Amino acid sequence: MLIQSAAGQWPDLPDDIGAPPLVALVRSMLLADPAARPTADAVVRRLSSGDLGDPAPIRFGAGPCPTPASSKRWRGWAGRAGADPGDGPEGLPVEDPADGVAGRGPEGPAGDHAEPAAASARPDPAPRARRGPMARLLVALLSGLLLTVLVAQVSQWAADPPSASVGEAGVTDWTQVVTDLDLARSRALAEADPVLLDEVYLPGSAAAAADAAVVAGLADQGLRVVDGQHDIVSVEVLAPDGTDGTRLAVTDTLAARPVVDGSGEQVAATVARGEQRRVLVLATTDLGFRISAIEPG
Repeated sequence: MLIQSAAGQWPDLPDDIGAPPLVALVRSMLLADPAARPTADAVVRRLSSGDLGDPAPIRFGAGPCPTPASSKRWRGWAGRAGADPGDGPEGLPVEDPADGVAGRGPEGPAGDHAEPAAASARPDPAPRARRGPMARLLVALLSGLLLTVLVAQVSQWAADPPSASVGEAGVTDWTQVVTDLDLARSRALAEADPVLLDEVYLPGSAAAAADAAVVAGLADQGLRVVDGQHDIVSVEVLAPDGTDGTRLAVTDTLAARPVVDGSGEQVAATVARGEQRRVLVLATTDLGFRISAIEPG
């Protein structure tokens, strides 16, 4: 995500990565317009609705977590030459709880009074293992890569802040909203999948039914429309908070687009048209804005 956003790209999920409602939810969370993304509460409600697929339970083991073997390498004890047989699982010396001092009884091996300093003396631990030149080179390369990505991301934010769709006063960029909806419709045409229209239209609306019939007709013939996006000329807000939603006057054009068959070979082309003005009525949902109606302009 960090690398893609630094390059000005937005990721797109494959359709078969999960249940269609879950894919639609995640796609709505990746919309370029922050105002069109669902809120955290809306995401929680959708995840709790039960129609996103069965979650896989997380199984936690009992008892303490085992120490990974890599921790020994960082402490320098793994591979220690001549390790004492009484070393613990991490290569550290272990005292016998019955001993007064490690390696002898309360008063020495034979009960005599041995010198405490001599009895408790231990050999100095072996020096810590040093990382090899290849390991140090790998760490340096990874650090340099991370720094480069972070610098690129900061530069991108400075040149083009992420809030491109929302101004300083929180005003929605309606041109971006319309562009995102049109891009989602184009994806449904390109994949001949009416289900993808749920990302564009309010379910049950006449506009949704009309476009679903077009996409289904293409699918029946094994055809797809490539790059079916409109060229947005202007977007004018007619009623930002109407009773039936936000009303936008959209003027756009549509160039001729290739129509391909299942093998990807072009078999026809759509008819190009000039500027046309229409009124889009947008409804606000938990998953963002959806078109509830399309009226003549």
